[in-house]
Amino acid sequence: MSFIFSWSQFLFTLILSGPKTKTVPVAVYNFISYGKIDWAGIGAVAALIVLPVSIFAFFVRKSIVQGLTMGALKD
Repeated sequence: MSFIFSWSQFLFTLILSGPKTKTVPVAVYNFISYGKIDWAGIGAVAALIVLPVSIFAFFVRKSIVQGLTMGALKD
């Protein structure tokens, strides 16, 4: 769960990172300019952003569900 939450620390990296160190969401933000929005580029990159998180969640879904249910049980 920590991986999913830390994936989109958009404002933190937008403000504090340098021009050569950007996360993927900040790089997607650069597809938006004053006069034009590159919707095709944003859609393609957004699909690539979601892909690793989806694959990771698919492989650890049993552990995530088990951890959530164990935290909800009361002895």
